Amino acid sequence: MENIYICTIISKKEQRLNRKIISSLKNLKNLKAINLKFIILLNGLNSFEIPLSKKKFILIKSVKKKIPEARNLILKKLRSLNFDYAGFVDDDCFFKTDWMIEHLSFLKSHKKVDIVSGPQLSYPKSLFHKLLEPNFKHNQNLKWCPTNNVFFKSSILKRTKYIFDEKLNNIGGSDQLFFLQINNAGFKIIWNKKNPVYEYQNKDRLKFKWFVNRNIRYGYSGYFIDKKAFGTFIGTTCSILKFFYYLVCSCCNLLLSPFNFKIYLLTSIQYLARSLGRIKAFFFKHDKYV
Repeated sequence: MENIYICTIISKKEQRLNRKIISSLKNLKNLKAINLKFIILLNGLNSFEIPLSKKKFILIKSVKKKIPEARNLILKKLRSLNFDYAGFVDDDCFFKTDWMIEHLSFLKSHKKVDIVSGPQLSYPKSLFHKLLEPNFKHNQNLKWCPTNNVFFKSSILKRTKYIFDEKLNNIGGSDQLFFLQINNAGFKIIWNKKNPVYEYQNKDRLKFKWFVNRNIRYGYSGYFIDKKAFGTFIGTTCSILKFFYYLVCSCCNLLLSPFNFKIYLLTSIQYLARSLGRIKAFFFKHDKYV
């Protein structure tokens, strides 16, 4: 019988969102040949009612920790367990009942693939999030993936010692770096476009200011991710090249704005913000996660 663990970190106080993620986990379809369990880390929450059989979940309680630190507690637990597959989802997500079976079937039909990831679609839909959402082709090979929708073989933890980099606590991107390092170690990541999760958006994330700051943060964190993954010289060189690449993309989209003013203008701003984030990393400290 195959052992599968689905993991999430619950750190938000919005009971509506917490109930949604737990409901999604509870309603996941299962197969008789699968022993499906859940690892739930309560991050800074004293108590939480989980309407699941106690035999079905492992509950980890911790004081309030930054995202990479909380993820590492789950990695530590996973590495102590005998399992065949595991997955990560965010606590502000919900998904279809066949989410786990779809990813499992995908991995089994792609023998040389170790990790499968899929889209995270915002709800309610906004143009800001549409521009931020990855838009890869189905079955496309990836260099990295996030933890909001990922399913993987146990071998990526058994054969490596990588953890989420806690130096990125206030910067973000520790999941990007983690899976980039896993990929660099020879493990294959592929995109399953047909198996999304859905993310609830709060009002702050529907504002233009958040969109700009988010892209600056992506540019900023990218510098440190490249340095850690490829070394100081190559990482710094990549950041300089990406700075100019983003500037060129920003200008090109600005020139195209008469054809679809809103889309191309926002895309131009998006690339400009990322270029600013790259150059910011050379001179300023970023101490707030956006």
